[in-house]
Amino acid sequence: MKNLGAVNVCEDKILLGHGESIIIYSNNDRQKEKCKRKVRTPKGATIGFSCFTFNLNSAGCRSEFLEISYKTGGQKIRRKYCTTDAPKKVFTSTNQMTLKYKRKPLKSEECSGGFVCQLFTAETSPDVARPYCDGCGLVSISASDNRIVNGSAASDGEYPYQVALIIRIGAEIFSCGGSIIKRRWILTAAHCFYDDR
Repeated sequence: MKNLGAVNVCEDKILLGHGESIIIYSNNDRQKEKCKRKVRTPKGATIGFSCFTFNLNSAGCRSEFLEISYKTGGQKIRRKYCTTDAPKKVFTSTNQMTLKYKRKPLKSEECSGGFVCQLFTAETSPDVARPYCDGCGLVSISASDNRIVNGSAASDGEYPYQVALIIRIGAEIFSCGGSIIKRRWILTAAHCFYDDR
């Protein structure tokens, strides 16, 4: 999946092509914010939406909210998300969605952690393709799972965050790559940490 970068939710309308995704976020400048944005994907495709971080003003929907509306089965669905009630694994049955974001000016004692969410073109049914997990790049694994047996393939872009590992072994410095798979967990090749001397 090709990521088109990140945009403020109150910027222009969002047009996604096949196999494309975009990160949207709220601006946390404490100022009043009110906008409505259209999201479109190609005809025949649908839209997937999920948030990695969602921590709006604790005063509730009257102070700050994100609203999603779309049609499914001929019916209009409208859902308002406030405080920490984040949209997770939302899939439309059409290629259009509307986002509405509203925030009252924040007082000095108030704060908003804002949100970071992803919109992506869903080419198939969410039951067929693996949608992004709750918190992109994070999987439900434990330290007792020390190997992968009969695993399943990850969807394109499901683990989009990479790291560069700079490793010093004695006087030599090596570099390797890795993928973030869980908070504080990096998946890399064993040879990155194996000293054969």
